Amino acid sequence: MKALGIDPGLRNVGLAILEMGGFEIRCVKAALVTSKLDKKKKAAENDQQTYNNIIETVQRTIEENKVDIVAIEQYSPFAARKSGAKIATVFGILYSLCKMLPVQIKIYRSLDLHRYYRTNGDKELLESVLCHAFPGLETALNALPKKMREHVADAAGHAGMALLETKQDTTHPE
Repeated sequence: MKALGIDPGLRNVGLAILEMGGFEIRCVKAALVTSKLDKKKKAAENDQQTYNNIIETVQRTIEENKVDIVAIEQYSPFAARKSGAKIATVFGILYSLCKMLPVQIKIYRSLDLHRYYRTNGDKELLESVLCHAFPGLETALNALPKKMREHVADAAGHAGMALLETKQDTTHPE
């Protein structure tokens, strides 16, 4: 079973695919979708280009990797006011896209991530815990600039939660 975790943002979207096989969950792919601003274009044109880039990349990733579950971090109302509406739009676009594809969708909050892995909001500790839990993630994160690692680590954390919850649901039916 494979899960795609998504940490949505306006200019940087973290993606991580984790695969569960037996008792191991490993990272099979991790990436950062980035969008550059074209100063010659109007803000609305840049935003539309960003949305299109995110849609195309996520849809291709789901289809090429035969993903079963998509775990998306929910937009936080505590995000910066200036970009908050645009990030909420990215979340809505991703949710709508996944509803049209044959995948199960799980929605998580950033707070859920730290509670689940018991890291008390410490981002470095969360990254360390996730790299230990999911073989292959550390290599993927080390290939990214330090400032961008958090997006992919969060995406991996959400994918891991989705897989672990799914495994628990199938091993302990109610």
